[in-house]
Amino acid sequence: MQTWKNDLDKKLAKVLEKQYIESLDTLHLYLPEIHIDLVYRNSKLEYFPNEETLKKLYEQQLKKFLDIPRNFRGISDVPENNLFQEIIDRYKKFT
Repeated sequence: MQTWKNDLDKKLAKVLEKQYIESLDTLHLYLPEIHIDLVYRNSKLEYFPNEETLKKLYEQQLKKFLDIPRNFRGISDVPENNLFQEIIDRYKKFT
C-alpha cells in the first residue's frame, strides 16, 4: 500500500508543479493589491507608505505565494524526499 501512496504523491507533485509554473507567468494576478497614496508635501510628490516599506510588503506577499508548495503534504505515511519542497527549489532561481 505504501508504494501506491508514494506513486500518488509523485503524481500530485507533477500536477502541483504544472500549476505552479503556470502561476509564475500570471503571478501579478494572484498577489493582493498594494494600495499607495501619492502625497504632495514640501513641493515634492511622495509615496505613502515609502518605497522601502512597499518593497518589503511586496517581497513578503511574493514569498508567501511562492512558498505555497511547501505547505502541501502527500498522502504517504513517510514523506519521500519532500517532493513538494523540490518544486520550490527547482524554480526559485527564476524568481
